[in-house]
Amino acid sequence: MRRARAVCVLKATQLAVYRDEIYRLHHANDALAASNQILRDALGAVRADCAAEVAQIRAEMAPGFSWPDRDSAVRLSARLEELRAEMAGMATRLAKTAAERDRAIEERDYLRRRHAHHNTSGKNAYAEHRSHVNDEIKKVEAELAAELDAEAAGPGEAGPPPNAEGRAGAGRSHSNKPHKKVWHILDRCPHCRVRGRLGQGRALTSLCNDFDGDGMYIRTTAHIGYEYTCRACGEDSRSEFPRVSGTSFGRKALGIIVQLGGKKCVDADIAEIFGDVFGFPTGETTIWNARRAAADLLDPTIHFILEELKKAKFLGIDETPYSVNGESGYVWVVRTDRATLVLAMPTRAGAVIAEHMSELLHIPVTTDGYSPYLTYFKILQRCWAHILRDAEAAYVHADKGDRARYLELYRKLLGIFRDAKRTAARTAGMGGADEATCLEFEGRVMDVVSAYGDHKFATTLAGAAPNLFTFLRYPGMPPTNNDTERDIRDAVVVQRKIRHKFVNSEGMRVFSAIQGFNSTCRKLGLVPWKCMARIAADHTFNIFRAGPEMQRASAPWDDTITVRHEACVDGIPVDAPAGGWDADSLARLAAGVPDIIDTADMDKSTLLVLKPHTNPVAARGQPSHDAPDNLPYRRKPPPTATA
Repeated sequence: MRRARAVCVLKATQLAVYRDEIYRLHHANDALAASNQILRDALGAVRADCAAEVAQIRAEMAPGFSWPDRDSAVRLSARLEELRAEMAGMATRLAKTAAERDRAIEERDYLRRRHAHHNTSGKNAYAEHRSHVNDEIKKVEAELAAELDAEAAGPGEAGPPPNAEGRAGAGRSHSNKPHKKVWHILDRCPHCRVRGRLGQGRALTSLCNDFDGDGMYIRTTAHIGYEYTCRACGEDSRSEFPRVSGTSFGRKALGIIVQLGGKKCVDADIAEIFGDVFGFPTGETTIWNARRAAADLLDPTIHFILEELKKAKFLGIDETPYSVNGESGYVWVVRTDRATLVLAMPTRAGAVIAEHMSELLHIPVTTDGYSPYLTYFKILQRCWAHILRDAEAAYVHADKGDRARYLELYRKLLGIFRDAKRTAARTAGMGGADEATCLEFEGRVMDVVSAYGDHKFATTLAGAAPNLFTFLRYPGMPPTNNDTERDIRDAVVVQRKIRHKFVNSEGMRVFSAIQGFNSTCRKLGLVPWKCMARIAADHTFNIFRAGPEMQRASAPWDDTITVRHEACVDGIPVDAPAGGWDADSLARLAAGVPDIIDTADMDKSTLLVLKPHTNPVAARGQPSHDAPDNLPYRRKPPPTATA
């Protein structure tokens, strides 16, 4: 196999060299022809000038003419000799150019013959196989059409009943032989709606590969119809086949391809699954054509996703680098809890926001500190997770003498974040905090900025301070961008090593449509392949209005977890009150324990957890110093539920 590949690569290289040489000779031939024409034109002009001068001399030498003087005659004779010498030189150059052109033509013809020989002897095995398969499909369709024409009694006969099904007969060994025949017969003219006046004409066939019923194997179905001519209105019509444009796969198979393409499956992997699991060997190009056809069908769905984003109260947006045809590209993700919009773009410029997100700029958005977000979006919440990570990095990379001070600043910043979350929980029912409260928190952040001095993190924190407490004024707005980064991980990062999907703009479009569709279906609890099959049948189907038949099936057993309510402080359980944990008891506990978190989102089915003070930096292998390395924000809380 390796030797065959090497031979194919060598022959392909030779073909490229021969092709380039032919192109070069073509250009040389054109240049020589142009030069030849220029010489011919110049020679003609010289001949015309000489003829005019000779005619003048002959006229002057007519009977009765006398030369004015001897010097004029000598001058005219010298000029005539010069013109004759110039004509001889141009004739020589013309002959030389013609000889060079003839040699170039001979060399071009020789290379053409060699190129044709190599092109015939070194055909790609895949191209041969694809050509063979296409010939087989055409042969099957021709045989079916001939068989149906022979069976038809003539125009006006009823033929097989509408949507009749029949098993394909035995006796022909065919790799693409259909397993089943389905007739699509018209009994009413679609134009004048008259019944029984259709004249049956030429037979039509179409092969479709799809799952047979509820089975897991793909079978080939021959859809058979006819061309008709109405005797009442004279209009022509034809049977309509239930097929997807651009691919030979049916609706269910197309849905499976889309769902597999949403995970870390390249076209070769999907083709292998279709051959080994579904009993239908196929190639990468066939899978790629199916994904492209699915992306065309998903255009209305992408519009529905965009409309859902327009209705959202808050948005999350982020971007991540991606290799686009060997160069740096970016994938943008705009998300809510119900929808995800994926945009694969060759650039990270703000023009992407202006062009593709112009209708979303008025919605509050949570994001990182990328400057185009600050430019285009009107209401912005800076991600606290990024800020705290930068503060921790400043502590970790600080000199030994400054570590204690930077740790204290990190704790102050973390305390501000926790106080802000408590304030957001307390003011959620009142429509959010007032401007004075936000300015107070911003002032506390600026105090931390001044304590950092000339550290580069001080500049970052000062620029982020005006947008760190937007979530206080908009109840329910997340203070971090973690959900968006999780969407990027699920929809994009798992695909990052599949480079060939972004070879061109068409691959980027297909990737964006399929990834956004799969991510949205997962958020809605829908089965992607079922939704794709429904969209293939009805392009206007809205996944946000899908019925229970599209939902994921629940487990046949009861997997309900009984939660035992428990509160822990530094890993030590806190006894619950007599009536159990309710909103008032949680508030009292939160007021008494300063390190409590997330009390606003807790209800009777949620376990109250107080994060312990641990040493995460030492746990990651960092050297310990005199100052305690307590960074509770990066540590996981103790278990919150028991079965």
